[in-house]
Amino acid sequence: MSRASSNAESARQLSRLLTSSTANPLLREVIQRLSTWFESADTSGDGTVQMEELEQVFLAMGIAETKQELKQKFEWMDVNGDRSVDHSEFLEHEALVELHPGMNLKCRGVEMVTDPYVLLLDEPTSGLGATDTLVVTTALNSLTRTKRAVVAVVHQPRFQVFMLFHDLLLLYPGGRTVYFGPTHLAIVHFESIGFSPAHGVNPADFFLDVISGIVPKTGDESFHPSKLSLIWD
Repeated sequence: MSRASSNAESARQLSRLLTSSTANPLLREVIQRLSTWFESADTSGDGTVQMEELEQVFLAMGIAETKQELKQKFEWMDVNGDRSVDHSEFLEHEALVELHPGMNLKCRGVEMVTDPYVLLLDEPTSGLGATDTLVVTTALNSLTRTKRAVVAVVHQPRFQVFMLFHDLLLLYPGGRTVYFGPTHLAIVHFESIGFSPAHGVNPADFFLDVISGIVPKTGDESFHPSKLSLIWD
């Protein structure tokens, strides 16, 4: 396939994504904004930019790169190695960065631009503050309302973040399943096996404390954390 036909197909795919009723509104807005920046730098109109033109794109985005940083980013974006960056390559790299800087640590924009049915994310909020974590998780939650599945590993989420997850999987050391089911029923399950949280405790913290063996079992004075493995079996 020639570059011209490849760019035309990328444009058609992007157009379908932007106009689709199932497209995520936040992603659609980001792609439109990124496309405007890219097109302004594409002075030749052939759907590609060179490294010098890419620098102008980033300046328009308010990003000042050193020559070395720009060179490294250009080489990373240039997926097919033809010494130019086309529209789709640019979006693949920048879409999720624009959605939220922290998300770039865990997944690339190509996973969103190709309109996937399933996203598997390993600690997508690692290194983020509480507010930024909520922003990212809310964006991920919105994807599930467009018939997509998001599976993510998170650690010690605040209550608002925890409740954005529809289902919950808790694991005991060794990989044994402690709980797998609807998030809102997890407390009921733990209470049914003798562990009740104090009023106002974040459920996510409570579950981790139970699994760690620091929460006493209601009505069982002889309980010892070593017995937890018997409960999970």
